Amino acid sequence: MGIVKYIKQRIKWKIKSRKYKKNSEIANRIHRRYNEWWPTSEEETLKYEELKVVNIGELQKEKYWQRLLFNKINVWKFVNSLGVKTPDIYWKGRDIASVDFSKLPKAFVVKPNYGHSSQMIYPLVESVNIFDGKRVTKKDIIKEVTPHLEGNPNLEFFIEEFNITEEGEYTIPDDYKFYAFNGEIACVQLVDRTGPNKAFTRFYTEDWKPLPNVNAYFDVGKLTQPPQCYNEMLEAAKALSKNYKIFCRIDFYATKKGAVLGELSPTPLMGYGFTNYGDDLLISYWDKYCRNMI
Repeated sequence: MGIVKYIKQRIKWKIKSRKYKKNSEIANRIHRRYNEWWPTSEEETLKYEELKVVNIGELQKEKYWQRLLFNKINVWKFVNSLGVKTPDIYWKGRDIASVDFSKLPKAFVVKPNYGHSSQMIYPLVESVNIFDGKRVTKKDIIKEVTPHLEGNPNLEFFIEEFNITEEGEYTIPDDYKFYAFNGEIACVQLVDRTGPNKAFTRFYTEDWKPLPNVNAYFDVGKLTQPPQCYNEMLEAAKALSKNYKIFCRIDFYATKKGAVLGELSPTPLMGYGFTNYGDDLLISYWDKYCRNMI
């Protein structure tokens, strides 16, 4: 990197960092939650434990039961039990070498049962990773994930349906993130991704009126209209949140088959990047609708 480009980048990040609220209360609470849920490395293995059946009534009897939904397969079972759509799963396990990729649809996604920040995720369209436009073979994927599998006996991968956009496009879909508190929506974040960790973003009220930036992790994007399936998303987000109870960010994609869940994130960005406005907004909802909840 040239010195001029380096200096410009440093200036950009310095200016951007001023938007963040240091030691925000939302970050403090998210860290407190994480440390309470995973006090030891032994307990962290629960992140990978797959539940055979998700009975919400029985599940809710467990203390900190929400932490069992760190496993993405458990999330799918929880969400499906409430009638919310998820991508179809074509395969799951540890032996990716056993999968016949030629029998899969032309587009599919390979991802781990636990992870964050789009790590080890391969959204493939005719063998091209749409995150970076590079061709990826089965051999490439095996080579990349093998060290992770060898280092973690609890890690599994699964192959799921590719989310085709409402317009029928095989591209990186927009992400609609609902910041939810026991059935109440503080704000909705639209993330227009240009890569696994690059995007533009805007925030809205639940009736799609623009809000100031709640989190400054991504650059501010242009104002847009809600997707065709927005009402379905909003209804599903509220239903999931009412059952999940505690604060959670609930993500959806707008697809050809309607609103499809992306993920549940009870510790979004580990509290990083929230603005003064965002911190005040989220804490006001937490205190009003999730008082005395972790």
